[in-house]
Amino acid sequence: MRPGTPGFIGNRLIEAREAREVSTSALADLLQISRQVVYAYEKGTRTPSPDVMTKIADLLGQPVSFFLESDVPSPVTPVFFRSRKAALKTQRLKAKRYQQWAAELATRLSTDVDLPDPSLPPAYAGDFRGLSMDVIEELAMAARTHWRMGAAPVPNMVRLLESSGVITVRLDLEADDLDGLSAWFSDRPIVVLVSNKGSAVRSKAAFDLVEVQAHRFAAAFLLPSESFADECVSFSLDTFRVLKERWKVSIGMMIQRAWQLGFISDQQRTRLFVNRAQRGWTRREPLDDQLPLERPEVLAMALGLLVEDRGLDAVLAAQRIGVSDISRLAGVSPQELAGRTAPVVRLPIPVGRPAVAGGEAAPVIPLTDRRQS
Repeated sequence: MRPGTPGFIGNRLIEAREAREVSTSALADLLQISRQVVYAYEKGTRTPSPDVMTKIADLLGQPVSFFLESDVPSPVTPVFFRSRKAALKTQRLKAKRYQQWAAELATRLSTDVDLPDPSLPPAYAGDFRGLSMDVIEELAMAARTHWRMGAAPVPNMVRLLESSGVITVRLDLEADDLDGLSAWFSDRPIVVLVSNKGSAVRSKAAFDLVEVQAHRFAAAFLLPSESFADECVSFSLDTFRVLKERWKVSIGMMIQRAWQLGFISDQQRTRLFVNRAQRGWTRREPLDDQLPLERPEVLAMALGLLVEDRGLDAVLAAQRIGVSDISRLAGVSPQELAGRTAPVVRLPIPVGRPAVAGGEAAPVIPLTDRRQS
């Protein structure tokens, strides 16, 4: 009788292989077995021998326990990508797998740590195909009202998402044509940001808050019409360059927003984009390298809270995901993780015109150990 690996889950092999962008044929060659055998592993009609199982785990960078875990979250909505047509299928699959692992990590952590509960504006109930631009503007302002933000610039888009219960990860997947993706997993949304351009990522993060007419929503949410207009002394590249440091959105988005609001004509919009290209700002704008990247914190802080109580090795071993992937999802190295003890996420309310008279103090979102409550 051929020895196997009891409890082996074929879908987990598919996950790990796609996350590493390894084809079935390539994996078969690395394992020195036939493609048909790998197919059988993935379909669940056969399990690898202990020796082959060890090789698979080593090659794909996951502990053996990863391949034995069947209780894995899956999206309950379609996965929405922000990407260009040139994005490769393998890149999309890789991003989806990391999104799934982020959901898995959050689910495991939530059994011991109180993560922020989702608090999102009500979803639009109508038919999105008939959604007008005016309604999108209203939805964007309703979102700001829901979060008591007023009409000032968003100080930290990623912090806003995390404080609202959205698990957010930033990954460098070496995929220039893929910007981000989002989906709901069980009781919370998971957003993956791929790009490293700070001002562009803010619009991608805002993009992922909704599933309908996302570009217009992101512009209306990040650049409210009245306050944006009040600060535009002129509609020129030099003015937008100055405003970029405060509003933390791209010059390209400000040009588009000014046109959407009727502040500039079609011809002015075209001329501004042409001038922007002539200055070499199409791929990289001024301040892109100076504005700080908005880094997710919640997963790292939740892990840090448990590490302080149980020790790093015990916490990492309990996750059933490889250490390198846990570090990647949390945005910190294991060494950095061992030293993280900060227990809260703070969401400052922007200074501006508050949606509620008088405004309120910035809320504190605690990450508490469930066993102590």
